[in-house]
Amino acid sequence: SNPESVHFRAVQQALFPGTAYGQDSGGDPVAIPDLTFEQFQAFHAQYYHPSNAWFWFYGDDPAGERLRLLDQYLGAFEANPSDSRVEAVALSDTPRHVSLNYAADPSEDLSSKSLITLNWVLTDTKPPPDVQFTLSFLSHLLLGTSASPLHKALVDAGLGSSVIGGGMDDDLLQPTFSVGLRDARTEDRDAVAEVVLRVLRHHAEH
Repeated sequence: SNPESVHFRAVQQALFPGTAYGQDSGGDPVAIPDLTFEQFQAFHAQYYHPSNAWFWFYGDDPAGERLRLLDQYLGAFEANPSDSRVEAVALSDTPRHVSLNYAADPSEDLSSKSLITLNWVLTDTKPPPDVQFTLSFLSHLLLGTSASPLHKALVDAGLGSSVIGGGMDDDLLQPTFSVGLRDARTEDRDAVAEVVLRVLRHHAEH
């Protein structure tokens, strides 16, 4: 996998341990040889099941026709009582440092090939729309353009080649915020963190 994919999976696993979000949907290549066909089949039957799906209709077509259509495709399935809900993770004030390696070309100069980000889970549950909009708006103000203060501070620091992370992501149950630099030196981890935290503190206080 490319470095960005490896990095993204590591962030998800660190932010959401013990949940489906912390798993690799494509499977961990290291663990796949230990997976039996029976385990794979049982997992698929339990979680890739209509009982875990939502079905959406729109328009003024008759409700009976909708039910007939569903029955045509789902009538052969038995109800599956398995609970596939994703539980929220608890927020933490204690920083955690996670590092791992990715495959790289040994002929390259690897001294400045690290991806360094700071990442947060923002709320302890799914926020209401007004809070979600506010967080998204603040993320855009901080990172949305090359002139945005957090984006500019990271570029001006000269600690990496480009800004990564993307800011707020609200696709999951709990929104997250991620920001950092590509092509950084591992030993500059604390310096990258200092830039990010300094800008965030400044704008929180002013």
